[in-house]
Amino acid sequence: MPPMDEPARFSMQQTLVFMCRDLIEDISDMRSFENDRDALEETIAIALSLTSYDRETLASLGRIIDRMATKTYTLFAKHYDDPVLDSLLKRILSLKDICSNLLE
Repeated sequence: MPPMDEPARFSMQQTLVFMCRDLIEDISDMRSFENDRDALEETIAIALSLTSYDRETLASLGRIIDRMATKTYTLFAKHYDDPVLDSLLKRILSLKDICSNLLE
């Protein structure tokens, strides 16, 4: 990915935040993600109040997404034929990639 200027990073950061907010709705009834959901909601609230790219907030979001990816891998290993978990894993990994690219 080519280097991005600050406005482009901020725009992508906001896109990531909106995608994470959508994810919260999808995991709202999954007890396995209860703590991560709360942390994600708090971090999203902070990110939405920002007016520029913030590496620290993005790194916090990345740590939460990493934890969620690990949990999803574990669940998917036990229930590999569950299409909901398959879709969730793909979404979380996509968010993880976006976050990683923004932190480069």
